[in-house]
Order: sequence, then structure tokens, then C-alpha cells
Amino acid sequence: MADEATIVRQLADIAVLYYTSTAINVPRGTLMALTGDNTIDTHLDRTQKFAGIAATQKIAADGAIPQGVFTRGVFDMTCEGAIVRGNYVGLSATANKIEDLGNAISLTDLDKIIGVALATGTTDAIINVQIGR
Repeated sequence: MADEATIVRQLADIAVLYYTSTAINVPRGTLMALTGDNTIDTHLDRTQKFAGIAATQKIAADGAIPQGVFTRGVFDMTCEGAIVRGNYVGLSATANKIEDLGNAISLTDLDKIIGVALATGTTDAIINVQIGR
């Protein structure tokens, strides 16, 4: 994959454990999405629900099923389109990228928020984002 997130400031010392397939490669910093009960996979599109950011690399066929993800912290993340500082951000249609959700979110869209942009950026720019769940 490409455009993995990079930790800038970690707000918690622990990663939350979920289950994943033994058949997938997960580079550290990959945006992860919920796919089932306590199960995650790599982010593919904006319709998925954010689980966190992969805390460690996972190699396909390594026999490992648990995958730790960070759910709080400040991360460098890659923009898909323009993002305005202070606006909410969510998963985009492109793997490992985020998009601007604006600054006013309806109650039905709260589950799309993964964090707040701490900088303004354009397409493919890397900005600081504070995530927190």
C-alpha cells in the first residue's frame, strides 16, 4: 500500500486489538476499517467505518490474527482533495487517504468522523490529524 499514516504524537500507550485475516499484508500506519464483529481489514472506500491506524506491520500468512490499532493521537495523513484546518475528516474513496467532512455534521453522519484536521492541505498533501475514539 501507499500513503500510510505516521505517528506525530501518541496520546495513549496502548493499541486496541481486533481480529484480521491471516492472508493480508498490513503495513504499519494503514487506515483500518471495521468489517465485522471485532474484525478489521484495510481501508478501501468511504463507506467503511473507521477502526484505527495499524500500530504494527502484519505479514500475510504469518499466522497472526490479532492486529493492534491506535485509536487516539496526532498522525500525518494524506489528503484526497482540499481539507480545511479545523474541519472534521473521514475516510475517503481512496485507500489510506482522508477527505474533508466540513465543520457541521448531522447526527446520522457522526460515525464518518475519524478526527480533526490540524492543518490545511490540498490533494496528496500530508497534514496533521488528531484522531480520538
